[in-house]
Amino acid sequence: MPANATPSLTPDEARQLHEQSIVIDTQQPPITTGIVFTDGMRAAVEAQAAAGRTRSEAGPVVEAALVRDVQTSDAAAEMYLDMWRQAGVTAACGTYSGGHKISTAYEDAVTKIANAQAIVGALSDEMLIARRAADIEGAHEAGKRAVIIDFQNTTPIADDLSRIPVFHGLGLRMVQLTYNLQNLVADGCTETYGGGLTYFGRALVEKLNEQNILVDVSHCSEQTGWDAMDVSSAPVIVSHSS
Repeated sequence: MPANATPSLTPDEARQLHEQSIVIDTQQPPITTGIVFTDGMRAAVEAQAAAGRTRSEAGPVVEAALVRDVQTSDAAAEMYLDMWRQAGVTAACGTYSGGHKISTAYEDAVTKIANAQAIVGALSDEMLIARRAADIEGAHEAGKRAVIIDFQNTTPIADDLSRIPVFHGLGLRMVQLTYNLQNLVADGCTETYGGGLTYFGRALVEKLNEQNILVDVSHCSEQTGWDAMDVSSAPVIVSHSS
């Protein structure tokens, strides 16, 4: 909108429109971290720091503390839900790709998804995992919040396409092909030469299509994006990009 233009809605009308609409954040912090910091999480951070743990080593312990707090503390559960209320979104995509280290990414991703499902299960009156578009519409009608499980890298899949149906069964509905760097699938946006999809990457895109999982080309090289659009039989998205 030009700087001197007159808004077509008042602030109250804009808020009302927002509240009446289905609002989706296509990339937000994982449901198991985000901006909530419960007493259990604080104690876990202090204990891990005292033990000299790195951030990556402490992360799973802190996530587990959040899950326990939400499951056992009304105050923690309310703190967590209040974060969603203030965000004002119907649904949000959370990243559960389990890091960029192939040797542990599969197990890490399974743990992260399990933690998300545990939180949603504890807050089932207020939240759900979105497995289809109708779930988001249903969440909006019921005044609930929907979590869309996504990956911001393909490292949990590694070189095994049979893992894709497994993750689909766990609720995965969106996969970003790369995260800045080159992997087995394609080049990321910070690689020197910016190549596109590998032969394996093409097969992976086709498998994602088969499972009705969205293909996301954020953090990918430009050529990877064009290749994905050429190979994919379904629309390709850029969930977050400038």
